[in-house]
Amino acid sequence: MLSTALSVGEPDKNIWILFVGASGVGKSLLTDPLRYVSREDMELAHMVSDMTTNTIVSGMASEGSSLAPKLDEKILYIPDFSTIVEKRSEDQREIFAQFRNLYDGFAKKNTGSYAEDKKFDVDVTLIGNVTPAIHTKNLIHQSMGTRFLYYEINDFAKKDVFESIWSDNEGMSGEEISKEIAERIQEFLDHRRTPKTPEVPKEVKEEIEY
Repeated sequence: MLSTALSVGEPDKNIWILFVGASGVGKSLLTDPLRYVSREDMELAHMVSDMTTNTIVSGMASEGSSLAPKLDEKILYIPDFSTIVEKRSEDQREIFAQFRNLYDGFAKKNTGSYAEDKKFDVDVTLIGNVTPAIHTKNLIHQSMGTRFLYYEINDFAKKDVFESIWSDNEGMSGEEISKEIAERIQEFLDHRRTPKTPEVPKEVKEEIEY
């Protein structure tokens, strides 16, 4: 997850990752802190609880009605990707066609209502949580190919780690725990993104001066 967060805004191809696990295994505890992390004083992750065929690029005239412009150099965070997996096949095809475009760096939609189709240049990373049911959805795999990286946490071994976080923070709400974890994530990302200025040896400085 941290590697995915670090890929935001980088020139290389972004990482798109889905955390796959049964309900209650701890996917949300792992990913929800991203909602409280910032990048250059702006939110790092833009959370979307559900999607329709008009979410990424709307057919309406107003640019503000489209999600795409809000995603540039951010993480599209979908805490329950299963809502998309369970949609009817026609809607899935349209949504995943838009996902393919996003992965390639743009978003567009043929509205049929305007002289020019709406198109946005977007550099976006994606993180989502989904149940193992996604493995049975051939349409998704055919549509997205290898664009998604799947990280399995179904063995429940990691759940013990998540539960220990809860037990060590008794009396704190889920939001408070997420914010505390987010502080550690923020420190990590800020440290990794801040280049260290190399120290110039004394003899080199003297050589430059003289």
